Amino acid sequence: MVNMNYYPACPNPDLTVGVGRHSDAGTITVLLQDGIGGLYVKAENDVGKEE
Repeated sequence: MVNMNYYPACPNPDLTVGVGRHSDAGTITVLLQDGIGGLYVKAENDVGKEE
């Protein structure tokens, strides 16, 4: 199974959308991230505060 998501740059940042909270089903996840950021990763056994 392959799932690819691509969101091009939006000229109006107030209208941007992305992939909501989810878990990846595969064993390999490849991420290409720009300097803006916005990625949050939570380990399965992390019981701390969720962001």
